[in-house]
Amino acid sequence: MSTEATTPALGPVGEAQRIVALDVARGIALLGIFTVNIALFALPMADMHVAAHAPTADRLVASLVWVVSEYKFMSMFSMLFGMGLVLQAHRARAAGRPFAGLYLRRLLTLAIIGVAHATLLWYGDILFMYAVAGALLLAMHALRPRTLVIVGLASLAVGAGLLSVFMLVLALGGGPPATAPPAEAAAPVTTVAELFHELANHNYQVDRGDFGLVETAIYRDGPAVVAITLRTLTWLSVLLFAGIFYGFGFRVLGLFCLGAAMMKAGFFTDRGRRWRRWTMILGLSVGLPLEALAALARWAAPDDAVVFAGTEVSHYLASLFVAFGYLGAAAMFAESGIARPLARGIAAVGRMALTNYLGQTVVATFIFYWWGLGRFADFDRPTLIALVFAVYLGQIVFSVLWLRAFRLGPVEWLWRSATYARPVALRREMVTSTTTLPDA
Repeated sequence: MSTEATTPALGPVGEAQRIVALDVARGIALLGIFTVNIALFALPMADMHVAAHAPTADRLVASLVWVVSEYKFMSMFSMLFGMGLVLQAHRARAAGRPFAGLYLRRLLTLAIIGVAHATLLWYGDILFMYAVAGALLLAMHALRPRTLVIVGLASLAVGAGLLSVFMLVLALGGGPPATAPPAEAAAPVTTVAELFHELANHNYQVDRGDFGLVETAIYRDGPAVVAITLRTLTWLSVLLFAGIFYGFGFRVLGLFCLGAAMMKAGFFTDRGRRWRRWTMILGLSVGLPLEALAALARWAAPDDAVVFAGTEVSHYLASLFVAFGYLGAAAMFAESGIARPLARGIAAVGRMALTNYLGQTVVATFIFYWWGLGRFADFDRPTLIALVFAVYLGQIVFSVLWLRAFRLGPVEWLWRSATYARPVALRREMVTSTTTLPDA
């Protein structure tokens, strides 16, 4: 993640501008990711599949998020992670510094942050998986771009194959979990023993049936030990289920490899301008229509097993096109000079990507969980999207103001200090020409 103290002026792509383009892309990706994650913060897992009886406004917003955001911005961010690794390796070689050992410590620190994030705050953490996939990419980052593309596409194909098999089994077995109409609140669950009793009663399927009522009671009212236990169990099941059966882990690794290959091949250089433009045009013109058609099919048959399975597979594939299109569009926006104040604000968010990613969790869980306002499962999806943009606007303001005084975001500072096993310079006036390896 970039650690420049200020955001250079936006204009034609140059050396500084390419870094700005990366930060703008990261900032845009963070907004898109939050539009998906907000439902996971605010609602029980059993409500992730929007059934036919749901209010029309909820169905519309869920469909829009599915078409525009889901998988796309995570995929975009994954490519940027791979690009960042290549950029850092290049800078280390240019400075004659060792890279692999330092980057492994960086990944280990990220994994520790991810485990803490997942168990103490929110089960939807991506940082731990990024750390694992990053270690695999580190072993391959010196490969030629063409070889990285082959490995990346193969990993994506494995993920698509696993998802296809799982969806076939799901379709033959009756399809997605049906979301029941709202019912009365569940009785309080105040001990870990009571939690396991409820899990056993629901066959340990936290995303099915009326376990959502139990989940709501726990996250809305606590206590902490029960909430942490449920969150940890959910995180572990998500790692296994999404990481393997849904092909998510292979998707992340594949996109890491493709991002690394694109960076090596000059995607953000002057000669990549035409490449960026066609990536935007082809990605969006192919991916968005396919996603829209799949969303219409789901709207027409929201509880049909075959439709659900087929559209999940098409979603996996079409969202890749959209993600590439978004990456090209973000780069074109950064270099265009259009809406420069907005672009600078988004770039500031991208420079503090880890701080802002975790900040979204802190704000959302404060609003929805027992330790804050306790409004879990209280808001409809349109309200949640409005909240996303309000929080993101606050993050733009915070990031711009913070970077006027400091060269790193607060969590980035902790991350780098842990990586180097010593405090690194934080305030802008403390920066000297001997500053060590900058983040990408």
